[in-house]
Amino acid sequence: GVALVVGLLWISLLFIAAPYGEETFNGMSALIFSTPGKLLLAAFGAALFYHLCNGIRHLFWDTGRGLTIPAIRKSAMFVLAGAAVLFLLAIL
Repeated sequence: GVALVVGLLWISLLFIAAPYGEETFNGMSALIFSTPGKLLLAAFGAALFYHLCNGIRHLFWDTGRGLTIPAIRKSAMFVLAGAAVLFLLAIL
């Protein structure tokens, strides 16, 4: 959750910088798309896809399915694998 909030704030810096002119926007863009900035964006993307996959898992739980310990462990692996696949598809 914290990574999602930090990632949204990080991306919103571009929108905050835009009204202050091209020079400010270009400076903020250079900061956001620097190597550390890209790592932060990657962490944001990974957290976003994990949150999405886990939300789908919880929707199944809300219907009463998959609430046994073996099913929970199996669905946890699906969440991790699904988030990894989505992340890799997003960065390619």
